[in-house]
Amino acid sequence: MNRGTMTNSRFDERIQNLDITLFARILSQTTDADKKSLLAVQACTREGAGEYVYLEIGSYLGGSIQPHFLDPKCRKIYSIDKRQLVSRDERTEEPGYPGNSKDHMLSLLAAIDSDQGRKIDCVDGESKSISPSRISVPPNLCFIDGEHTPEAVVADFDFCLRVCAAGATIVFHDSQIVFRGLRSAISEMKRKGTQFSAHAMSDVVYVICLDRSAVPARLAKFSSLAREDDLWSPRNDLRLLKWRAITLKKRALSLGTRLLGRN
Repeated sequence: MNRGTMTNSRFDERIQNLDITLFARILSQTTDADKKSLLAVQACTREGAGEYVYLEIGSYLGGSIQPHFLDPKCRKIYSIDKRQLVSRDERTEEPGYPGNSKDHMLSLLAAIDSDQGRKIDCVDGESKSISPSRISVPPNLCFIDGEHTPEAVVADFDFCLRVCAAGATIVFHDSQIVFRGLRSAISEMKRKGTQFSAHAMSDVVYVICLDRSAVPARLAKFSSLAREDDLWSPRNDLRLLKWRAITLKKRALSLGTRLLGRN
């Protein structure tokens, strides 16, 4: 056994304790509260399961893949990423992702445990251009943290719905940014009569459990991570307008500085 490979009992102990050092080896663009919420959902997914499949949209360096990469019960990981150096965003700013390549991510993960690399299946591209048949094993847990625009969020969610297993869980990050896409996705499910439950968790994690999933009942033991579900609150819209105003002001100041420099 590779020195980095954990036994199931040891991993179970760490994840039940929400040990955020499971994220320690690779940079993850998540807060400590986010990490605990993600571990709680993973713990609930793997509970009582012989194995599970994980799909992630927006992997970057592989930071949020780490706990599944190390999990003996996770038999397959799908990593979908457009691999752009700059990404569109609701706030009008364009976050940068230096070193965003599949090979770079795989090398970072291999440094943790070289034996686990065989369970990762990387797909470069955006969800709307990928055939559902590309995902040969239905995932039980999906994590969406790709392009932060309403159109991309809805497309990513629709893709996950088409490929996931019955009773799967779909998790979103940065819910305070992608709330417009989330609202559209939930409204569409309600229109279609899709059975689901929604759970807002710390810090900015949003969880949708499909069908008669056992995950909601299991999440009860992690109730300290629950937060007010403010998805439909106008505070989100006001915050977004404020972010956009700040970004536009920065751009105007930058443009003014450049113009003055030419004189």
